[in-house]
Amino acid sequence: MSVTIQTKESASRDGIRRFFRSAPLWIGILVIALIWTLPTVGLFITSFRPEDDINNSGWWTVFQHPFDFTQYTLENYDRVINTSGMGAAFVNSLLVTIPAVVIPITIAAFAAYAFAWLQFPGRTFFFVLVVGLMVVPLQMSLIPLLKLYVDL
Repeated sequence: MSVTIQTKESASRDGIRRFFRSAPLWIGILVIALIWTLPTVGLFITSFRPEDDINNSGWWTVFQHPFDFTQYTLENYDRVINTSGMGAAFVNSLLVTIPAVVIPITIAAFAAYAFAWLQFPGRTFFFVLVVGLMVVPLQMSLIPLLKLYVDL
């Protein structure tokens, strides 16, 4: 019976080979990620440009003079927040969203603790019920709402 031991040289050669085998995959992923994020970057840059510049040239023209900060403005954000009532809508969204996230997570944390550490009557039944309800698609909960709208 013989044992082969890999030397440092062969291990480093294997690492280099593995890198060059996976390099095309990583380059492809990088190209797809750049193409995917390009429209979002364009929208973000456009949001800081004056209206005349938006209407007369593309967002990529900002890169001709990237450090000329006179071509950027916060006027668009000021107009959206103050004139169109979006500031109040944003605050209302926060007032609804924060409790809608915090309350269920808090209740779920208490329930998870109970399932994990406490022995109580009906524990198995409730556990099977929770796991069984995971099989039901979320859209099924919208059926009563659909019936309500149809009846109106």
